[in-house]
Amino acid sequence: MRTLLLVLLGFALAEGLLSRCDLRRHLWKQAPQQFDDNLVAKIVCSSESMTAFNSSAFNLRTPQKGGGGAWALYGVLQLPNRLACSDDTSSAPNICRQSCKRFIDDDLDDDIKCMWTLFTELVESGFSGVHFEQLKTMSGLVFQEDCKLVEATEYFAGCSDSQG
Repeated sequence: MRTLLLVLLGFALAEGLLSRCDLRRHLWKQAPQQFDDNLVAKIVCSSESMTAFNSSAFNLRTPQKGGGGAWALYGVLQLPNRLACSDDTSSAPNICRQSCKRFIDDDLDDDIKCMWTLFTELVESGFSGVHFEQLKTMSGLVFQEDCKLVEATEYFAGCSDSQG
């Protein structure tokens, strides 16, 4: 039984699965100062809900309002092809200047850098930003309803107190 458990754990780690504490730690390593742990909790909660912390996750989601069809979402943070990266299926701004394939590997650094780039653009540009409508649509696709009220102190209760 112990051997089976170790084998399954090995497969889970090989498949790019993380824990909520792991993802929190990775996010805080690159987090801009203007963002807080409650935002990180909402991001991690949504990642858990949509991908079960699988860094190879790929989903197609259609926005409830407008959006012009399905958006392809890549990786543990579900970065969208219509905004963050290029996958040769949409004419996207490619704000992060990356191939979407880069977001479905085990290297989280580029995923996290891109996600913070998107959030920073939204905060700094606000309603007047060139990509505001796309960023708003992305937020609606990525942030899960059951994660909107998540509080970091409760959600990360089992993690160490260190944010990074």
